[in-house]
Amino acid sequence: MTLTLDLKKILIISVAVLALILGVLLVYNFFFKAAPEAPAPPITEEPIPPGQPEQPFVSPTKKLNAISQVAVVSPTISADGQKVKYYSKENGNVFESKFNGTGLTRISSAVLPDILKILWSPDKNKVISVFKDAQTGVKKYYYNYQTGSSKPLNQSIKQAAWSPDGSKIAYQFFDETAVINNISASDPDGSDWKNVLPTRLRDLIIEWPKRDIIAFRTKPSGLAPSILYGVDPDNGKITNVHWLSATGRAKRARMLIFRPLPKNAPGPKTIARFFAPCRRFCRTTRFCRTTIIKTFSIFPMKSGK
Repeated sequence: MTLTLDLKKILIISVAVLALILGVLLVYNFFFKAAPEAPAPPITEEPIPPGQPEQPFVSPTKKLNAISQVAVVSPTISADGQKVKYYSKENGNVFESKFNGTGLTRISSAVLPDILKILWSPDKNKVISVFKDAQTGVKKYYYNYQTGSSKPLNQSIKQAAWSPDGSKIAYQFFDETAVINNISASDPDGSDWKNVLPTRLRDLIIEWPKRDIIAFRTKPSGLAPSILYGVDPDNGKITNVHWLSATGRAKRARMLIFRPLPKNAPGPKTIARFFAPCRRFCRTTRFCRTTIIKTFSIFPMKSGK
């Protein structure tokens, strides 16, 4: 009799425990378990209209490729547009590789310390190298990779640029001691030079975008805009004058005026004056003389190399 009662108690307790477990599971399924995610729709490509070429697949996770594993100086694209050329900043060696960094080839193993900048010719076979120099600040050399010829350039040659065909260079020749300041052109090694335009502007940026135009501009700042000139290398004629504002304030842009001086006047025969817009009305001119910012000459008395 006692055994039968014990079995009944065990059975009742077991049923109660099972009922409790089932209740907990039901509560969890209804209130706490996250709803199953709906299956993603199949990826289908949009139909391409008849006659249209197939679009190349572009991976959304494409990463940048490291072309070089070392610091470089003045990288450039090869003449055929298929490779990249650059100088090693550490030792001045010259390398060439594909755009993904493979196919690395050492073009030159010459050690070139203190290299700052390279001006590549359009055909990428000639360069003007700019080096740091303890005495003069910088020094420049011309080098031809096809012939192996090298020549130092005159220390007075400042900013330089290659002609579109790579046969000439244009540069500012500035010698403060001899009072010489010219825009000049010469062979890449500095020979057969020609003065194109004398000037008193300093620290010019030189470019040669077209055969008949050498462009030079002043460096802009927060206080003054940059001026862009174009000069014909054959006759020295200035072909255009533009303002390049460094502040972006078009309403307060300056105005450039050239005025010839009398023939018997000493010094330069042409001056350039900068005028700022006058805020008050003037009967004779919209630019008052009291608003002159700067007056300077662009043609010096003495010319040189």
